[in-house]
Amino acid sequence: MKRAMEIIFAGVVLTFSVAVSAQTDKKPAAPAATSAKGSIPDLNGVWLSVKEEGLANFFHIKTWPTQPWAGQEALYNEGHEEINPSGGEGIGGGDSHGEDQVAWKHCAPLGPSASWQHAASVFEIIQTPEEVIIFHEWDHGIRQVWVDGRPHPKNVKTTWMGHSIGHYENGDTLVIDTVAINPITRMDRVHVNTDAFHLIERIKREGDVITLTITFDDPRALTMPVTGFHHFHLTNFEVDPEITCEDWLGGATTP
Repeated sequence: MKRAMEIIFAGVVLTFSVAVSAQTDKKPAAPAATSAKGSIPDLNGVWLSVKEEGLANFFHIKTWPTQPWAGQEALYNEGHEEINPSGGEGIGGGDSHGEDQVAWKHCAPLGPSASWQHAASVFEIIQTPEEVIIFHEWDHGIRQVWVDGRPHPKNVKTTWMGHSIGHYENGDTLVIDTVAINPITRMDRVHVNTDAFHLIERIKREGDVITLTITFDDPRALTMPVTGFHHFHLTNFEVDPEITCEDWLGGATTP
């Protein structure tokens, strides 16, 4: 009887081991596309500005509530802005107003909000469980948006694209919160910002179109936050890794 029980027990253990082995041989299931607030929208792909919206007043903001000094800067920059450079000047257009804007004449990164404004250039969104990468074709601008629940670091250092964290809402929207943006950048092509600049972006997908709703908050440059929007459509293009600001500057071309 004891021998019979040992044989039965061994058979049970062998059967269990085989079952476990069969399960572990399978590829692990992909994590469910859900978050604490619902499913995660698929924003992956290459996107291009909706042509009909153009470049002028890109964010559809009728009036910017600028502080007096920032309003004067914007008026100057607008008068010296080269909207569609084709050689002779950098992306910042003509003469810069003040030392803090010199970088625009020398192909410095555009910053997180102004980078959207290259209407003729595409950008790619790549989603992972930990982060979202926004790769702009123009001058290879890259934004890293952490969606793993981390907060902004204390005493975070300012950078060209700032520090971005994000989360998903309502199953269709990515919300991005960005701080520590280099004050040499601009909010859009003409409106300057300071080291108090705080950017909130909401990217919502509907079919093959995403709506970017963008809120600019900078109490040193604006009297109150202001919100705009722009639409982009999904394309079958690829991001061209050879498009650089230097190719536009003075008609120069890279080797």
